[in-house]
Amino acid sequence: MLSDQEAETMEVWVVAAQRWSEASQELVGAAAGLALISRTLDDELHLDRVALSEPVRRERAVLGDELAMLANKIEDESASLRNAYLETAARMDAYDDLLG
Repeated sequence: MLSDQEAETMEVWVVAAQRWSEASQELVGAAAGLALISRTLDDELHLDRVALSEPVRRERAVLGDELAMLANKIEDESASLRNAYLETAARMDAYDDLLG
């Protein structure tokens, strides 16, 4: 059983956690979108364009490779945020049960 002070503090925690979770979801969604469009552009830049000169094709391939690396980095960095969101959501549910 929680004391009144503990229950009040937990309620404040739940509100703060909900705000953080909403912001995290938005950020993870934006990261996923950026990673997807980066991979799409990478694919488009690597398409063989016969009409383009070799230096231009190479330049496009380098840009595409950089976009693919960016997509990987975004996915790696957002994975920990996504995992933290899931853990926080589970704790919010458990704490909400305690608060009744």
